[in-house]
Amino acid sequence: MPLALGIDLGGEKKTRAALCDGISVTPVTTADFSDGRSITAFLRTHPGIGAAAIDAPLTAPKGIDPETLFSSPRFTPALIDRQADIGLRRMTGKSMPWYMLTYIYYKALFSKNQLRRFLGNDFPVIESYPGALTPKGLNKNGAEYLAKVAVELSARLPGLTGLRFGNSDEADAAVCSAIGYFFLAKPYLLKSIAECDGVVYYIRPEGV
Repeated sequence: MPLALGIDLGGEKKTRAALCDGISVTPVTTADFSDGRSITAFLRTHPGIGAAAIDAPLTAPKGIDPETLFSSPRFTPALIDRQADIGLRRMTGKSMPWYMLTYIYYKALFSKNQLRRFLGNDFPVIESYPGALTPKGLNKNGAEYLAKVAVELSARLPGLTGLRFGNSDEADAAVCSAIGYFFLAKPYLLKSIAECDGVVYYIRPEGV
């Protein structure tokens, strides 16, 4: 049975992660996915992971060198964006501009490289956007948002019951793990934005 890892890097907050095998979604509480040793220790005790989905940009805008971006005299934050993010906003009404996500961009690349260092260069690491699963306007820190995520995931994963989240980071990690699972086993349940500067996978609410 396919097993996928979902990672919500959370900016400067604690990293959240979850595993999904199509029957259950299990929070990961033993690993920090911004730390190489922690990632390695986790992977050694969790064999069989077939893909990882990360809630963070894995690519930079076309023509942008992230290493010299902020030292450039031409740096204009509001103009730094990816076509992938523009497309995602057009389709979902959500997603932040790339320049607001540069911090977790570096964390995401580190996690991706560490995963592939242990599991091989062909190990699938995809960019995901869990926020697309819920309607625009819901307060991510509110009970309604957490309940909506649980309902939407349960509708797509038969047998999944009693799903509850303590906060939006846990919920986002769970959605990422489901996106990773669908990438492996049920790609027809996924939507994606594919542009010259990135591919982002997401799930839309039922009926949308």
